[in-house]
Amino acid sequence: MSDADFATGRNILNRLVTEKSTAHGMDEGEIDGFAEAVAEYLETLGVTAHRANDGSAFGIDFAVEDPRTGLYGIGIECDAPRHRILEGARAREIWRPAVLRRAIPHIHRVSCHGWYHAPEEERSRLRAAIDHALYQEAAE
Repeated sequence: MSDADFATGRNILNRLVTEKSTAHGMDEGEIDGFAEAVAEYLETLGVTAHRANDGSAFGIDFAVEDPRTGLYGIGIECDAPRHRILEGARAREIWRPAVLRRAIPHIHRVSCHGWYHAPEEERSRLRAAIDHALYQEAAE
C-alpha cells in the first residue's frame, strides 16, 4: 500500500473477505434502529457521517470525514462487528482494528447497552471521540 499498489491491496482484502454477512437477516445497506439513532445524533453534532458497512469483515457503520484533510478521520461502529471471520476475540478486537486504522486513524465503538441505559454518558463518549479525532489533534 505504501508503494501505491492499490490493486494488490484490494486483491488481498478480497481474499480475506470470503463472504458478506447477513447478520440478523438484514440486507446489505439496511440500517437497524440503533444505528439510525446514532446517525441522528451525529447529525445533531453537525458532522457528516457516511455509511460504510457493506457487510464485510471491514465494514464500519459510519465514517466521518476530517474537514482538514478530506480523508476519513474517525470510524464509528455500533456495537461489535458480527462477521463470521470475527468470531474470535483476537480477530475482532485486535486484528480488525489494526487493519482499519491503516485507513481510518480513529475507531470508536458505540455500545448499544450504554446508548439505551446510560444515554448521556454514551453520547458524551462519542462526542469526545469525534472532538479528539477531528479537532483536538490539530492543536497537539
